[in-house]
Amino acid sequence: MFATIRRYTILGEPSAADTEATRRRIQDAFVPMIKDLPGFHGYYMLLSGGVLITMSLFETEQGIHASNRKAAEFVMQARLPVQVGPPEIVEGALGIALEPAVAH
Repeated sequence: MFATIRRYTILGEPSAADTEATRRRIQDAFVPMIKDLPGFHGYYMLLSGGVLITMSLFETEQGIHASNRKAAEFVMQARLPVQVGPPEIVEGALGIALEPAVAH
């Protein structure tokens, strides 16, 4: 399993409405762009404290690279309500992947 974490610095001080609109736009427009990529396992987003952090999980390294390309295209074209700087990107193979036990 592979992960890519993108950390964007939020420029300015967005309103609560802009923050919520950004969350919705990412959920409604970006997530559909990556969820059909081969090997997709999950997507997570944290928007708080002046940063926007996302994590995408894929079965292969090619999946995380494709996700990063899609993210770059999306940020350039989407005109998000919250303005962000260029991302810091960390990617690689997961060293530990713990999933919750299934209750019987």
